[in-house]
Amino acid sequence: MVIVSFFKNFIINLAYKIDTKKTKRQNGVILFGAWFGNRYADNPRFLYEWLSNNKECLGLSHVVWVSKSQQIVDELRKKKFEAYTIDTKESIHYHKISQIQFICVSPREDILPGYSNGAVKVNLWHGLGGIKGVDFASKEYMDHPLITGVKKYILRHTLLRRLFMHPGGWGNCLYLSTTPFETSILRKYFARYDDCFIETDLPRNCECIELMPAEQKVIEQLSNWNLFILYLPTFRDNSEQYVDPLSDDRLKDFLRRNNILWVEKQHSYSKNDFDVVQGNNVLKLDPDFDISVILKKASIVITDYSSVCWDALYNEIPVIFYTPDFDYYVNSDRGLVMKPKDFLFGPRADTPEQLLNVLELHNGRYADMLPENQKKIFKKMWGSKKDYSEIWKDITNFIKTHPKGGI
Repeated sequence: MVIVSFFKNFIINLAYKIDTKKTKRQNGVILFGAWFGNRYADNPRFLYEWLSNNKECLGLSHVVWVSKSQQIVDELRKKKFEAYTIDTKESIHYHKISQIQFICVSPREDILPGYSNGAVKVNLWHGLGGIKGVDFASKEYMDHPLITGVKKYILRHTLLRRLFMHPGGWGNCLYLSTTPFETSILRKYFARYDDCFIETDLPRNCECIELMPAEQKVIEQLSNWNLFILYLPTFRDNSEQYVDPLSDDRLKDFLRRNNILWVEKQHSYSKNDFDVVQGNNVLKLDPDFDISVILKKASIVITDYSSVCWDALYNEIPVIFYTPDFDYYVNSDRGLVMKPKDFLFGPRADTPEQLLNVLELHNGRYADMLPENQKKIFKKMWGSKKDYSEIWKDITNFIKTHPKGGI
């Protein structure tokens, strides 16, 4: 199957190369897509909005979002942004002429990758790496050494990456990182050891410029509460060992007595839809909701093996690690890249009862859960905070000094 996939990519690349041979890329045309074409979210969304609002001063002619969702396109157009459904002639036109293309998950789904040959391709990714196993650093790949070895061999050679790894030459794309340490993690994820990592801040750490209607409604709900806990479990291949924290009646009673809102969102890529106890103080967000627009408002973040812990640390929000299936996840599910002691910087609970004990212990004194070495961890994972203009400057300067990177 792997060999078939390689040659399928080769045929696609050859066919689209012929189709776009007479099409010239145009400076100032930028294309964005995200999350399999189904979500308006994450790093591409934040950068897209800022570039759209600053087109003239940046010398840009078109900043385009493409999506499989007509609703997303309609909402963006109401805000005077340029957006098209992904399979329209307008979308294909801007795929063909865009100078830079941005995604954050899958080049096969976020955009139409066949039209990417000749464009600078940048994967902004969707969070800091370093905890769970992803791509070449996951058990899925490590359990198949032959397949992994063949793919890593191809990735070592620029021409082979362009021709065989992904349609549109996305095997040779650039990636967004934050620090040298983070780059070392992403190298393991993507088996890329050449100079293809742009180290800067993540756009989604900046202030959100425009809110979508559903986001505005959630923020209005949050304004009715003094405190809210944000529970963000990562995706699992199997949930057999998972225990919902709200399965404990005493924990639910603690939240009610202390007038705390419990806000929960499953990972957008989750293969499991866990039952969530409903209630006046329990809010279950749609899996496609962009958590970045409300994260800064959270009183506490509860997670497990998700990189959202680094986002919370960035915003000085206390983190509790709820890990009911720790042994199973490490040994039989995704596995970990980082040693637990290196990322479990907050209190850890393995059962709902233990989670309740942590909340009771720190009730009203949540800042006590912040790590003493917070500045050291921040420097290691984030480096420094930057605004939109600094991030854009870092990206464009890297592209200028690496003319063959990402093409």
